[in-house]
Order: sequence, then structure tokens, then C-alpha cells
Amino acid sequence: MACYNIVRLYFQIETGGNPVNYWPSISGNETYVTFRYDSKNSILAWSVLLIDNSNRSGSMEFIVPPTDSSVFFPISVRFTAANTFSDLKVTNILPLRGGPSPKFSQRTLLSTENYEVA
Repeated sequence: MACYNIVRLYFQIETGGNPVNYWPSISGNETYVTFRYDSKNSILAWSVLLIDNSNRSGSMEFIVPPTDSSVFFPISVRFTAANTFSDLKVTNILPLRGGPSPKFSQRTLLSTENYEVA
């Protein structure tokens, strides 16, 4: 299983102008979980700092005033991982004009630019 770091889910919470006063209930390994509510933009952000074999699942529940469930979608998801699905690696660099291969290093990072759950 891949190891994901800093998985963030963003829920748009439209309340028709009603204030939202709640404290989300979160289950799972709470050591790695944080959340915040941005009242200015009506967004609930749930962050899971680490997902790996020891921390594979969790859930969050929150209460809002009665509303149409479609206002929660799309859910924006952002995450990073220290490896890719293909495990592709650069093994050598060949100079265009010949000569010895230069020294190089590499760092692998998988991140999302735009991932939404509709």
C-alpha cells in the first residue's frame, strides 16, 4: 500500500446564511487528524496527516442545519505521496554532446492539482 502524507478534504457548507456552530466528530487514529472550519468561505477542511497500513481508515461526522445534500458537492481532495503508482525511477542521465554522465539526485513526489468527488 502507498503511504500518503497530508490528505486534505474540503467540504463546501452552504447554510443559507445561518451560522454553523458545531464540532466535528472524528474516528480513526486521531493522532494524525485535524480539522478546521473557515466561516468566511463556508468550508470545512479535514486533514489526515498520514495514511499507511497502520492508519488505513477513519470517518468524520458533522451536523449542519437542514439543507439539500447536493450543496456539499463537489468535494475537493488534495494529497501528496512520497512515491508514485508506477515506481518509475531515473537511473542515468546522458549528455546531449557526449562526455561523462553528470551526477544527479532525484526526489519523487506525487501530488494532486485538481481532484474532486462529485
